[in-house]
Amino acid sequence: MSITQPMTSIRAYTGPYERWLFTQELGYPFAFPALREKYQYVAAIYKGEISPDIERSAALRFPPLWPSADSSRTVTPFAFINTADDLPGHKMPAIKIAQSSPHKTALDCSSAAPQRFDYRVNVPIHADSWVAEDKYEVEAALCGWKKPSIATKVIVAVIDDGIPFGHRAFLDAQGGSTRISHCWLQAARVSQKKSAVPFGREYVNAEIDTLRASAADDDALFYRLAGAVDMDFAEIGSTLCRRMTHGAHVMGMCAGNGATFTEQLDDSVQIIAVQLPNTVAWDTSGFGKEMHMLSALHYIFNRATAIAAEATKQGQPVEELPLIINFSYGWNAGRHDGESDMEIAIQQLLEARAKCQPKTALVMPSGNTFDHKMHAQFTEFDFSSNCNSVSDTVSIGWQLPPDDRTSSYLEVWLPKHFDPAGYLVRVSSPAGQTLQSQAELYINPVSEDHAVKQQASTDQQHFTELTIAGKNIGQLSSERHNGNRWRVLLALIPSTYCAAEERRSPAGLWKIDIIREDGAAQLGDTELIDIWLQRDDDPVSLKMGGRPSYLVNLPRSSAVAERSPSIDRQLSGVTGYGR
Repeated sequence: MSITQPMTSIRAYTGPYERWLFTQELGYPFAFPALREKYQYVAAIYKGEISPDIERSAALRFPPLWPSADSSRTVTPFAFINTADDLPGHKMPAIKIAQSSPHKTALDCSSAAPQRFDYRVNVPIHADSWVAEDKYEVEAALCGWKKPSIATKVIVAVIDDGIPFGHRAFLDAQGGSTRISHCWLQAARVSQKKSAVPFGREYVNAEIDTLRASAADDDALFYRLAGAVDMDFAEIGSTLCRRMTHGAHVMGMCAGNGATFTEQLDDSVQIIAVQLPNTVAWDTSGFGKEMHMLSALHYIFNRATAIAAEATKQGQPVEELPLIINFSYGWNAGRHDGESDMEIAIQQLLEARAKCQPKTALVMPSGNTFDHKMHAQFTEFDFSSNCNSVSDTVSIGWQLPPDDRTSSYLEVWLPKHFDPAGYLVRVSSPAGQTLQSQAELYINPVSEDHAVKQQASTDQQHFTELTIAGKNIGQLSSERHNGNRWRVLLALIPSTYCAAEERRSPAGLWKIDIIREDGAAQLGDTELIDIWLQRDDDPVSLKMGGRPSYLVNLPRSSAVAERSPSIDRQLSGVTGYGR
């Protein structure tokens, strides 16, 4: 989907998740609340080098980036003003880079050569979190910040939810000043002061101390005064009213002091914290989280440099300080090979900072779903042991629970650079239910004979819909992700009637067959076909009504059954292990 203006091509990438979540006839009615509401501001990521003209456009907002000028950056987070109202019938957000302000320069649309701007939509940003144009000043980064009395030697940063930035565990040794240098609540309502962040609210140490003094020892009052608790604002909500939060546990372990800690951190350790919006936890598809997460990393690197600059002698190059970041978020599905957009962006940031400060570390989670039956993998042996004269087939079961009020997602990933010609994915509904449409898709159709309601594009994407009794209940798609690895996505609507829709997916055991026709390429000795499910639980207090699905091993041929059990568990079928 795109809009074209004179000499400017603005193109929104519409992949399988975007197509599903922004189409009324598909998954839009069941999307998380923020996506179903009318919204004016949208998070996004851009892939490629951003020209200075585009970066200065009044239509766009960038978070504090690090380094501020970097032509080698290939993934950039940004936000924009939604102009989709100009496109009747479309729910996909759109950008018009055609406006200007006294403070910024619009694109020069009279240029002889057209500009190309490709981006991928992420989740919306609430209007109450969007900083007004006259309040937004990037140069206000250290406004109100006070230099610590003891020179900073190390910076510890945390990205999480429920950040207890007023807690006494993060005070200095005298108990009078906070060790939290900067804290960004990405979804807080904006204040009336100048802001160096484009959305949400930033707190610096002096402001935190002032708020603590106003609230005395009343933590609940502190968070109300700070706007960190807001019962009428779902993006913030009441998370910090709970006795325990994930962010409290993590930040306490990383940088907290207290009676339960045998070793206390001294005041030379300063803290930077970023609290992600509830939107990031709402969605169970894995869609649209990158902008806020990547913005958080850029913000931390940016503010760490600002702190170091204050400690560097005037006229000397900035001596970056050691930095440790804890980032306890991730995805269940995806490539799992280090080449997703987010993984590439993180690696580029770490490599760039390691050049000026090798003592930089990012701590990531190893996952909480090892026994949740959310991953399966197949080898060449699984195909060859089931061979017949027509085709080879491997199969997996997908158990959808009843009363699931959110969409469910299954991804099939082929090996990198693997040619899928002759590979077909077929979907069968639970017993007693009949799919009206032909629920199969050649991963990369080579002729019209293989096309089943498919829409091929320059991104090599192919789609077909699943219907029961004339009503759409699912989408089956394939795409060559990032130009080097094929992914098949199966998305299904909730298994119960909800959102005023007269359609639902059948609960029960679905079957997914991966069929290889005669003459198609075989898997190499070290190559695997991976199957991943997206998380589909119900985040605390968000009340989405999600229930997790899981994968099921189906009966196999005798050749597979005779394989060593220990090898079978690790290399084939449902497994907690994965790349």
